[in-house]
Amino acid sequence: MAKLNDIDVDEYLAQCTQVEPLALQEEFVRWSGDYAYWNEKLAKASRLHASCKLEREKIYSRLTLEARAMAGTSKTTVAEIEAKVMADPAYQTAREAETDAEVETERISGVLQALRGKKDMLVQLGYHQRAEMAGDPTLREYMRDQTRGG
Repeated sequence: MAKLNDIDVDEYLAQCTQVEPLALQEEFVRWSGDYAYWNEKLAKASRLHASCKLEREKIYSRLTLEARAMAGTSKTTVAEIEAKVMADPAYQTAREAETDAEVETERISGVLQALRGKKDMLVQLGYHQRAEMAGDPTLREYMRDQTRGG
C-alpha cells in the first residue's frame, strides 16, 4: 500500500470516490476539496509527463546524431541508426520514465472522472431526498419553521 505523509493513498482515494447516502451535506462540502486536490495532482502529473517526453526526445536526437557521426560515410540505413538509438540504455530509461508518467496521468484522470460521476450522483440523491422530505408533513413543518427563523 502506498503511503503519503502517513496517509494510505488507496484508502483516501476510496473515501474520495464513495458516497455516504446518509451524509449528503458532508459529501457535498467535501466534494470540491477532493476535486481540487486531484485536479492539482493531474496538473503535476501532466507536467511530469511532458517533461519526460521532452527529455526522451532530446536523448533520441542526441543519440541519432552520435550514431550518424559514428557511421560516417559507411552505408548505414536509417533503420539501423534507429535500432541503435532504441537499444541504448539511456533512451530506454527515458522511455520508461515517460511511460510511467503517462500511466500516472491517466490514473489521476480516471480519479477525476470518478469524482465527476460522484457529483452527478450527489445531485441526483439530493433531488430524491428533497422530494421525499416534501412528502413528509412533519418534516415539511419543521423545515418551514427553520426557514422562518423559529
